[in-house]
Amino acid sequence: MNKTLLRVARCVAVCVALICGMPRRADAAHLVEQTFDVQPGWNALFLRVQPESNAIAAVFQDVPISSVWTWLPEGDPAEFVQNLSETLHNDPKWLVYFPTNRVESMFNDLYRVHANRPYFVKSAGTTGVTWRVTGRPAVTEPAWQPNRYNLMGFPLDPAATLPSVQNFLAPSPALQGQNVYRLNVSGAWQLIANPAAENMRAGECLWFFAAAESDYAGLLDISMEAGDGLDYGGALTEKEITIENRAASAATVSVHDLSGPGGPLTYWTFDTNTSQVVWAALPDPLQLTLGAGESHALRLAVRRELFSGDTYETTVEISSDQGMLYWIPLAAARSESY
Repeated sequence: MNKTLLRVARCVAVCVALICGMPRRADAAHLVEQTFDVQPGWNALFLRVQPESNAIAAVFQDVPISSVWTWLPEGDPAEFVQNLSETLHNDPKWLVYFPTNRVESMFNDLYRVHANRPYFVKSAGTTGVTWRVTGRPAVTEPAWQPNRYNLMGFPLDPAATLPSVQNFLAPSPALQGQNVYRLNVSGAWQLIANPAAENMRAGECLWFFAAAESDYAGLLDISMEAGDGLDYGGALTEKEITIENRAASAATVSVHDLSGPGGPLTYWTFDTNTSQVVWAALPDPLQLTLGAGESHALRLAVRRELFSGDTYETTVEISSDQGMLYWIPLAAARSESY
């Protein structure tokens, strides 16, 4: 098959994926903002939120982009590329967007951006700019491919002092001591020769070699019963979040309702005054201490009688002193009983 036919086939596949598999609009949860420092040249970014309007031209309207890249969502896992080049549009595994004032825009087949995906952004600017993206967050499990390089980003706190690459990967036998590559502004992937001397960065994606199967999501791991958030609908009263400290030392974990204190969220806890377990109002913040390797089942319930409207939508933020930062969308509807 020649390149023209490959491109036609690829565009058809992308259109089908966008029509049939597009996530729902982010109008069922509180929105959060993710920010990036976009430098002149190439940037390897990991987007964690789903913009309400996710058309790529709208999302990047305040960034002087030369091009934006990602790999075909329904195709093979991303393959390690030593150097980035704007000639990658010849490779059918990659999707690309060029601004419409460039002749290369005839190759465009990347039309929308999605949460929890890596994007390569080439900036045409001469100075760094802040890219702000507001949207619905989503929590997903990392899909590591064994015995190959994986392009991954992690839920990290941009305001925290982040651990070294070596310390961050230490809890994972599949990743510990394996090669990691970081993109420079010229588009070259450089081996991190001394992982103990270079820190992780929030909002960045790197190439990690996985020597075996893995479910590693970071020093602090969050899992839920189903879905990418907490959806109570109009019938469910409580849902559970499992918080696991994967580090070899204790961690302090903070839980916030980003809508602020005094809301309808409660949590299951032991009341030392009455020596009973109770549903108590969620404090701001709720702080937990988890020992090395320890897990905690956080049970959250909604009090529908405190809803000010027909629905309650918020984001539950879970952070740790290790530099981890999760945003969990939460939505509940008023039942017929209220």
